[in-house]
Amino acid sequence: MQDDKQQSVLRLVLANYSSQYHSTQCVPINQAGFSGARVWKATTAAGEFAVRQWPAEGLHSDRLLGLHQLLHHMRDQNFALIAPPVTAGSGTTLVEAINHYWQLEPWMPGEADYETQPTETKLSAALRALAAWHRAAATFRPSENHRQWFASHDSAASPGIGERLRLVFKWNSQRLDMASRSVEGHAWPEFRDMASRLISAFKSMAPRVADELRMAASLRFRLQPCLRDVWHDHILFVGDEVTGIIDPSACRSETVAGDIARLVGSFVGDDRRGWETALTAYQTVCRLSIDERAAVELFDRSGVLLSGMTWVQWIAMEGRPVDDRERVLARMTTILSRLQNMGG
Repeated sequence: MQDDKQQSVLRLVLANYSSQYHSTQCVPINQAGFSGARVWKATTAAGEFAVRQWPAEGLHSDRLLGLHQLLHHMRDQNFALIAPPVTAGSGTTLVEAINHYWQLEPWMPGEADYETQPTETKLSAALRALAAWHRAAATFRPSENHRQWFASHDSAASPGIGERLRLVFKWNSQRLDMASRSVEGHAWPEFRDMASRLISAFKSMAPRVADELRMAASLRFRLQPCLRDVWHDHILFVGDEVTGIIDPSACRSETVAGDIARLVGSFVGDDRRGWETALTAYQTVCRLSIDERAAVELFDRSGVLLSGMTWVQWIAMEGRPVDDRERVLARMTTILSRLQNMGG
């Protein structure tokens, strides 16, 4: 959308809400990334809010509404580090306009600055906040049409472990050959080099990780609503204090081990002292079973293994555009380094 047209559409969206939420101008915070979501910051009489446009395809409206109910439940449980969407005049928290779903949510203060200003205090605070998120979410009782995404179970197989096992097997020799050919034909030389090395590392590590996933697939875990994509950029700080946990769009029933692995891996990589600090902090709020502790390590290893191939698929095989090449290369370099450490 051109800027004038964009502002017109945003005014149309905000017209669905009480006048206190109307804004004369909304500032874009990001362009549509690989997730397809877009966010604008709106200054209104009621304060600062985020206007979120969901991608046109791929997200079920019932799932989004169930997520909204979960977030409002958590706020009712006095968990304040989230942004429950505002209810529109029609009584829904999800607005449909120009073939997209939209929502309005409070703007969360702070910056995702752990990478540039890391401290053990911040790391511990982040893991205590994640544990508090899990504790509040575990009390949610979804309505029947939302149970498939947000139900809790005392003992069940982990959906994430099963999915990762299938994804590893999906990268068979034929598909890896296709990936290699796509990489070789790509016009971005730095990407070609990094992607080729990631494919080689995947071939070396995949059999071992697949065996670990296969053994874990039969284990039973406590499942509950989990974020599933909580990482460095989704934890906001002011000083050493966590002020927000943002973008819960991937939320679904899972073992908490997946969230812990995703967040701690993005914060400290292979720093074992950092891992111990993080796990100790988490368990001051929520205790982990022996199987959950083991699953944290497996989620981390399998996540690193598959994330490299995700970048290969997105850029080389699907041809998705890259706006920030330097950042993408940095992410791929970190993944390769961790894979090399896994194989050492």
